[in-house]
Amino acid sequence: MARATNPAWSREELLLALELYVRHRNHLPGPSHADVIELSHLLERLGRLTKSWTPDRFRNPNGVAMKLQNFRALDPMHPGSGLSKGSQAERELWQQFMGQPEAIMVEARSVAERASRQLRAGQRGLLENQERLADSHAWDMGLAGKTVLITGGSKGIGLACAEAFAAVGCDILLASRDAGALAAAADKVRAARQVRVETLAADLSRAEERERLHAAFPDVDILVNNAGAIPSGRLQDIPIARWKEAWDLKVLGYIHMCQLYLPVMEARKAGSIVNIIGMAGRAPRAGYIAGGAGNAALIAFTSAIGAAAQANNVQVVGINPAVTKTDRMLTQAKINAKLKFGDEERWAETLTNLPFGRPIEASEIAELAVFLASPRGRYVNGTVVDVDGGGMFRA
Repeated sequence: MARATNPAWSREELLLALELYVRHRNHLPGPSHADVIELSHLLERLGRLTKSWTPDRFRNPNGVAMKLQNFRALDPMHPGSGLSKGSQAERELWQQFMGQPEAIMVEARSVAERASRQLRAGQRGLLENQERLADSHAWDMGLAGKTVLITGGSKGIGLACAEAFAAVGCDILLASRDAGALAAAADKVRAARQVRVETLAADLSRAEERERLHAAFPDVDILVNNAGAIPSGRLQDIPIARWKEAWDLKVLGYIHMCQLYLPVMEARKAGSIVNIIGMAGRAPRAGYIAGGAGNAALIAFTSAIGAAAQANNVQVVGINPAVTKTDRMLTQAKINAKLKFGDEERWAETLTNLPFGRPIEASEIAELAVFLASPRGRYVNGTVVDVDGGGMFRA
């Protein structure tokens, strides 16, 4: 079967890319990565609104970057340029620009302004639609009025989980070390949803702090264990004290939180626990030995207690995210670059060849957590769902 190809770029699309290129053509090093991503998002979102372009076409900014390179190859300001390069449509547009630069730029800016207006109007419509969907999901998911405790809830996947559970009508309890970040996260959730949001700053690597959290919020419907970041490194790179510190927070932290909350859930014959673990537990690597071993332990733990807890109508399930777009992703990429290249500034080179050409969005993990904890996901129990885009099985 022939491989499907993306349709040719329209004149409007090419004009947007040309406008970005021309804006930077006299300034080194040219368009920044942020510029390219901004244009990529504009094209992708506008395509979704107008339904005139394939939805995934511009999700990866590489397509936009390639067009900018093509225009550079056509530009006589650069060595090795030539009108034989690029597509016919690109060559024709470049020749028009060379002959009437002001007229072409006026047309390009007009397209950009029209696209921006459409995008702003469409975003308002999308937001209204999302709010309507959230209201319906609160009924559909069967979670309205439930109370959810999320550890590591001030940022990344934890904050995304708070937003997703709030969207279906849950009251939110957030815990992490940083009181300021917790307050900002709570304000963000409250601003979007009319739900109760409470916070408690605690160092969950310490047993007495986990017990203090349990004393403050003793009875919850859903527990999302998410706190913990285990460092990268080979066996010889991680001092045993650092290894223990990381496991105290994530591995022993998850286990202790389940010890504290599972008996209450079993006593009332209702409740769900969702453990956010990590793909390194399925595919351990020597360069992330502490994380791989810790995650593997939590996978086994989740399966074992889930198999037993169902006898009391309690669900225990896990999620294994692969590379997810969070602040931690950047930190981890820099560590990986240091190990692989000896230079952490080459971190972007460690994020290539991802499934679907991108990392996971934190919201994708959060929405899965909502489904799993809802009555709709009840039979998914005692297991850990791998979310890696099929990357573990690629040749």
